[in-house]
Amino acid sequence: MAERLGQRVCLIGMSWIFNYLADYLWVPSVAYANDHGLGVEFLAQVYALNLGARFLPNLLITQWGSQIEYWMMAFVSFGYAISFLHPTQVWAFDLMALSSGMGFVRACLTVHVQACFQDNPEMFTTISKHCGAARNCGSIAAMIVPALLYQHFGWKAVCCGAAAAALLYILLSCLVRRLESPASREAVSEFEPHVEGTCTDISWIDWMVGSAFIVTELQYNIGNAAIPQTLTSTFIMSVGAVGPTLGSFNATSMIFLALLPTIPWVLLHRSPLNILMSFFLVLVSGLLAAFSALAPDHGLPLFITSILSFTLAINMAQVLMLEYLSGVLDTKGVEKLMGVSETFGCGFAMLGGYVGEELKVFGSSAPFLMQCFVALVTVTTLGASFAHRHVTREDLDAEAGAAGAVRPGFAQLMEGIQRLCTSDEKESLALLERRYRQRRAIRGGPVGCGDTDGR
Repeated sequence: MAERLGQRVCLIGMSWIFNYLADYLWVPSVAYANDHGLGVEFLAQVYALNLGARFLPNLLITQWGSQIEYWMMAFVSFGYAISFLHPTQVWAFDLMALSSGMGFVRACLTVHVQACFQDNPEMFTTISKHCGAARNCGSIAAMIVPALLYQHFGWKAVCCGAAAAALLYILLSCLVRRLESPASREAVSEFEPHVEGTCTDISWIDWMVGSAFIVTELQYNIGNAAIPQTLTSTFIMSVGAVGPTLGSFNATSMIFLALLPTIPWVLLHRSPLNILMSFFLVLVSGLLAAFSALAPDHGLPLFITSILSFTLAINMAQVLMLEYLSGVLDTKGVEKLMGVSETFGCGFAMLGGYVGEELKVFGSSAPFLMQCFVALVTVTTLGASFAHRHVTREDLDAEAGAAGAVRPGFAQLMEGIQRLCTSDEKESLALLERRYRQRRAIRGGPVGCGDTDGR
């Protein structure tokens, strides 16, 4: 019991530090540029270096596993140490921005959660949502703490704060690995060969969920670029009020994710309908935001409501998809799929930031209409994929005659949607998938889980 508690504390702390460092640079870098007479081009260069460097840890995890987080966080500390020693040098600031981007180790965190809690599905679901809440809390702290450090103690204090957080992450990672071994790893290894049947090979449905996860990065960063601009330019909100407003949205999301396992609304816990509901809410939020942006005199309350619902929905979608991916695959499978997904996700994050800014030339509603289009494509594609998968899972246990009752093509898709919406299945999607893949192997299906025939 004490081991489980230690694992929970470490993972929640690591999740907090991850998002804290991921968002740490944005606020103080603006103040630093203003104080040193550096222009917009300097900040664009800094952001490009930081976001571009995030590719590296996600590529490395596919080859070397989650232990690369030690090296990545060491690079983060090294970069801030160089900037501490040379606080007025632009080259040192650029090096720091580059190295700080290497701390984007969300895929490693996903592997840790799986290694610690996959043998207990109920606890696994709960800790996944608590780690999601901790990441939101880290983002809130990143909007406040570095700005206060810079304002009261200067740039060197900012560097010390980030380096200390990276070193603390390394310490917690060492501790959680010790708690994983040998007891919890033995529990997972004993657990996998039986009913649950985790696998290394990646199925087409896993790639579909991984692609949807990439889309959330695009959506999130379109919002990051467009929302502050809309609040200040369209609704004439002061810059000083924008930060607390967005921070309050993250705080609300943090509380929501922390309470999500205990919220009695059934739809929030019924996978995959809760994932589809999250993307549908992103679509509705985008429509409301676009509509309210057309009425700058009276649309602010509706715009605030739409952005709050967007923040809740996009964070819930990410948490639920991470929970599924880390629950259905073993460690090697998670490292491969999450590494690839996060690598492309970083590219989409950069694209989202660029598109969110550039679309403003077509009107204040344009970025949110783009979010609507992306959400519509995602919920349609993902819904069709889940519906088809639901039919094939059910038909595996049906008699031969019943299995042939489902018509091909569009009729089969509609049948799948109907079955999906009326299903009263209480177990998690990951658990259903693991059992389905094991039954396929037993009944002579493809070896492993990388089925490519859609069945």
